[in-house]
Amino acid sequence: MIRYLIKNNMKLLSRNITNVLLFILAPVAVMAILISAFSAMMEKYEGIDKFEVGYKVEAGSVFEEQIDSIKKILSEQGITAVLIDTSNPKKCIDDNGFGGYVEFSKDTYKINLSEDKKTEGRIFEYIITSYVDQMGLANAGVDIQSADFKNSLNTNDFKVEHPRHMPEVNSTDYYGIVWIIYFAWCSILCLTGIYSSEKKHNLIKRYRVSNLSELQIYLSKFIPSAVVITVSLLISTAISIFALGVHWGNFLISFAIIVSSSLAALAFGMMFQSIFDSFVVTIILVFGSVWFMGFYAGTFETYMFQNTPEATKQLSPLYHANRAAVELSISGHSSYVEGAIGYALLIAFACSVIAVLAGMIRKRGRA
Repeated sequence: MIRYLIKNNMKLLSRNITNVLLFILAPVAVMAILISAFSAMMEKYEGIDKFEVGYKVEAGSVFEEQIDSIKKILSEQGITAVLIDTSNPKKCIDDNGFGGYVEFSKDTYKINLSEDKKTEGRIFEYIITSYVDQMGLANAGVDIQSADFKNSLNTNDFKVEHPRHMPEVNSTDYYGIVWIIYFAWCSILCLTGIYSSEKKHNLIKRYRVSNLSELQIYLSKFIPSAVVITVSLLISTAISIFALGVHWGNFLISFAIIVSSSLAALAFGMMFQSIFDSFVVTIILVFGSVWFMGFYAGTFETYMFQNTPEATKQLSPLYHANRAAVELSISGHSSYVEGAIGYALLIAFACSVIAVLAGMIRKRGRA
């Protein structure tokens, strides 16, 4: 009997083209709009090309013996230092297209930055300032000819730091991922056809007097819905890859996160339907809950920019799913993967148990 119900519900869901297209085309349409809207804000930093800077050194300066080391360090960072003696650094920068110009006097220095090449200028300023601070060169009143001072200079100790950081994510990858997951959490819509058919043909009463258990009735709806949603989201994800250029990283793990989210969403919605026996109430409660979960999960505003306590974000299963999938996309791994899948499956199991128990209680009440 349960096989017949599963087969019948599968046909019913497959014939409901509107719902199928909703889960295929709606995510693609929304992500295409958001990708376009936030593309400029979430542009990746592409780095800069090699550039030149100017410098001059006063005779007898503490920097005179160190200039070769300074030029070598700059060269390692793609910066060429050009010796030009000028009294007008700004004009020299503009005429030569320099990122900056540094004047080394006896025991001090002055950096002039380009107004057009601000990024290059800041890099140049950072290297010179860090070198001078670390080497202890800017020391007014120090005898620069003393052996002690010269011996204290060890240029081998200086290194330009390149701190490790999480790679940037662009709008294409971010919104292409989180909105597939958001629509996965709206999976209860897939059951519209089944619940409408049950109400129209008064099938609930027939189920109650049959030999079917509440678990069998539950699975006869859950299994075909899960299959149809999985196939629909797979097609939607494929479109996001080939049409929009979304990069999913490890696709199998990412899709496992999507599937587990849809299973949790189905169980979550069916639990409300089993308790209230009203699809309208179910839709209101599910969509309200998913909206709030998405609000704190970075669905509408990227979770990296949200001014929300981390503990609050952790409560949302969408946050775990979004973060895991986004991090898989940009770095190939994430510590949130197990939590995202485990959290979703726990919700699916707990809600399924409650849904079956609520159905049993309702059946006894009508017996």
